[in-house]
Amino acid sequence: MRKVSKISTFFIVALCPMVVLPGLAGAQVSLSSTVTELDPGGTLPVTVSLTGPTGITVLELDLTVAGTLSIPEQNAFVPSQTLTDASTGGTPFTNVMFLPDNGLRISVALMGDIPGVNASSQITLGTLNVIATTGGETVTLTPRRIAFDFENNNMGVTMGSGVSATVTGGVVLDYDVDDSGQVDVDDVVSLFDNIFAGNALLTWDFDASGATDVDDVVFLFDYIFAGGGGKGAPKEALIASANQDGFFDFFQLAQSPELTISGDLEGAPGEQVTINVNISDGTNIRGFQVDLNFDPAVLSVVSSVIGPSLSALDIESAAVVSDGVFRMMGAGLVTSMPAGPGTVVTVTFAINGNAPSGPTALSFLVTKPTGLVAPGGQITVVTAQPDTPTPTNTPLPTATPESPTATPVETPTATPTRTPTNTAVPTNTPTNTPTLQPTESPTATPVETPTATPVPTNTPTRTPTVTAQPTESPTATPVETPTATPVETPTATPVPTSTPTRTPTATAKPTESPTATPVETPTATPVETPTATPIPTSTPTLVPTSTPTLVPTPTLPPTATPTPGIALFVPFSTEGLIWAAGYTVNVDFTYTNGGPLTVNIGDFGAELDPAGTLILPDGRQISDDDGGEGDDAMIVLQNAPAGKYRLIVRGQGGTFGRFSVSAVPEVIGEPTTMISFGQRVEGRIANLTDLHLFTFYAQIGDFIKVALTDVGSALDPFLTLQGPDGFTSMMDNDSGPDDDALIIVGPATIAGIYTIGVSPAPATTGLGQYALILASNVINDRLIAAGEMVSGSISLAGQVDRYVFTNAGGGEITFYLDDFDPLFNAGGTLDPFLRLLNGAGEQAATDSNSGLNDDAYVTTTLTAGTIEVSGGPDDMTLGPYRLEYRIGAYVPPTLKAGSGNETYVYASQSEWYSFSGTAGQLVTIGVDDFKGSLDPAVRLYGPDGTVLATSLNAFPAPEDDAQIRLFPLPATGVYKVEVFGENKTFGKARITFQKL
Repeated sequence: MRKVSKISTFFIVALCPMVVLPGLAGAQVSLSSTVTELDPGGTLPVTVSLTGPTGITVLELDLTVAGTLSIPEQNAFVPSQTLTDASTGGTPFTNVMFLPDNGLRISVALMGDIPGVNASSQITLGTLNVIATTGGETVTLTPRRIAFDFENNNMGVTMGSGVSATVTGGVVLDYDVDDSGQVDVDDVVSLFDNIFAGNALLTWDFDASGATDVDDVVFLFDYIFAGGGGKGAPKEALIASANQDGFFDFFQLAQSPELTISGDLEGAPGEQVTINVNISDGTNIRGFQVDLNFDPAVLSVVSSVIGPSLSALDIESAAVVSDGVFRMMGAGLVTSMPAGPGTVVTVTFAINGNAPSGPTALSFLVTKPTGLVAPGGQITVVTAQPDTPTPTNTPLPTATPESPTATPVETPTATPTRTPTNTAVPTNTPTNTPTLQPTESPTATPVETPTATPVPTNTPTRTPTVTAQPTESPTATPVETPTATPVETPTATPVPTSTPTRTPTATAKPTESPTATPVETPTATPVETPTATPIPTSTPTLVPTSTPTLVPTPTLPPTATPTPGIALFVPFSTEGLIWAAGYTVNVDFTYTNGGPLTVNIGDFGAELDPAGTLILPDGRQISDDDGGEGDDAMIVLQNAPAGKYRLIVRGQGGTFGRFSVSAVPEVIGEPTTMISFGQRVEGRIANLTDLHLFTFYAQIGDFIKVALTDVGSALDPFLTLQGPDGFTSMMDNDSGPDDDALIIVGPATIAGIYTIGVSPAPATTGLGQYALILASNVINDRLIAAGEMVSGSISLAGQVDRYVFTNAGGGEITFYLDDFDPLFNAGGTLDPFLRLLNGAGEQAATDSNSGLNDDAYVTTTLTAGTIEVSGGPDDMTLGPYRLEYRIGAYVPPTLKAGSGNETYVYASQSEWYSFSGTAGQLVTIGVDDFKGSLDPAVRLYGPDGTVLATSLNAFPAPEDDAQIRLFPLPATGVYKVEVFGENKTFGKARITFQKL
């Protein structure tokens, strides 16, 4: 049955007051309908009436259903005008869902602080609309239970009359699965995707097996191929012709094919194990649908690679679909699985750190092919071997080259943690002078640039870890401006401070934490620090004099943090950074008219414990630490005076990090999580009754777009949006990619506070992580000239930077976008996305990953237009970027001699390089995958574009690396090299190149 885009029951409970109804003696609920006969697919309207109780604000009515029905996507239950008039907070919330015991539940809640509805005489609650799906049967709905406030079950209410209707004819088959208006191969793909996601309507059971599965995918393809099409054909007619002309000829299996498990079947907590799911014989299998069940408390799926047996089919998928269920599915439209044994899929599991020792079962649930034997298997969790000390020895040698840094490393962990502001002053001259000397030495530690090593790891991790990365990107903001001005102050002191404060426990192992953590932020300042040659000169006597300069300089970043150069007027929202323990940030704003005012200081869910002091125009000061949600701060004024305000933001207990400030001209009477445009927040739905609420303030004209994704968890996210008076509440389930939710309001027409609700979708059971994104309404327009390279930063989720260009000659030009982060001198956290608009503002092209790694490029001959830079329409990633306007077509990067070519290969995408060669030269090109998930492959193309050589597996198994060895170049010119993953594999790759 189809899910309904209606708000869930527990949201209703959260929003409505509970009432205790008077005695219900003589009360009755009844159903009625004027429709007694309808066609398959027709809507049966049912009027729901109630007599007896008064003061109704919340009710839940359960019906018993006989027959086959579905629920429409919209208007499953339309509340009556009586309920609408009584609901002072807007349209009543309603929800319709099927129950597992042939039941149907209608939930209704009125909004606002109201006395409730009086049903002392019969009233109509509303109209229930259901859809008949199977012809030739009678469908009946009868009331069986009513609950007010979800507690007073029946309470003397009589279950009155029900309704019945006869459905004429047979089941109508809906071949147009994607509702495009025509039946074509797109419907085959759409049907496959629906079945993989767990959606299986009866109207898609094309082979009349009684279930909708991959057989129906093959059936539909054969039907279209044989000339069938159209919408609404009765099933009986199709079944009668099903075996004509040899089409619809489903597979004949080999005798008792078997599914088995092999590979790493043993591991310790924290380790990864890789298993293969193998089939003994794939002869004539055109449809494959099997679930691999595992215990999510013990195992987590890290990655998977579809094997040759499944990839031979025309459509295939393999992924986690819910907690503990990994689904493998494929359909052969014109192909079948290879005969004989083969691998269906390779799955890498992580053994959870708290997994108990012993076996954990792996079992199969086989849907298709019928007759497939699947006994399952197990993975044994063993006690971890204590061989971890080896890695701890490796960082020590890296510290020894800078001999002074080994000892001082401990000093920063102790000294900066105790508020650098105070520490720096007393430490001028006294015995702490030596500690200041070492404080510079940690800057030497990052200079060794171990950053180069970790940076590549950011690349593969980018997609899953984007949520974590934005917390780092703001650290780039203060680094850009402050470090440029006070060169001698290399805010180096605060940088180590941030390291120890973040990991105070690391003081026990000083050698580990500084070497690991500086990789993230210190590298920015350290890169410039070496130029500060005053450090040696200040060693003898000038040490004290260099210290005082460190104290005032840190006050520079705070002034640059909150929206520099922008005058703030209530209402507003902005962001900032407490960049080191003990520092504060001033946010100045103007409240033009005065009146009610709420100022909220949030921490994006990070380690900062925000606190603030608000200085009013009349000189009064009001402070708060934890008055908001969690550890957020909130200052509420019933009647704030008009004039200029200063908010001093600080971190309690030496905490620091990014913060947000919202100031709205309303009084918020209870703690809430306020977010700002461009903000991304994460959370976890831990049980089915969870409801997480977030608020934001929108002015007229603000573009409102809210996205909710499950971050790859089993959660099916559900999104609601309420607004000020006059705003019609909105709900969404699956408008985003996959099962994500998306609400786009467009420009706001009503100013005020809006509330976002996050919950599991009705009638679903999945739980897990989510990311909520309130897209930025910021679009920055600027010019870009031919040959120019510009740098920028996407600092707000959904932010778009637009560059207007001209191309007078009309020849080929290329825009190349990469995520270069000057902080690390390497790729950053942004997943670059380009969108090209023509002169009329229409989309002409887009690109995401066609360049090296995840870079993007667009080549065009437009004479004028706009190129848009963002972090992607769905992920909304953040980070710095470089955009280059190149003359001419795109040219792949040049291969470097040696092993200096590293990239990330995405599934079904190629990475391209080029090099110049002369006739007779010998070249060797190798690709390895760092022992990762990629199965590397490489092709060499000549100057004329022909394929000269290909390598897939150049070495004996289990090695899967590729190599073209000592290949003689046939001509002088520019050659191209294509690097890709065999069998749709993906991962990190290293390319070695030599010319002789």
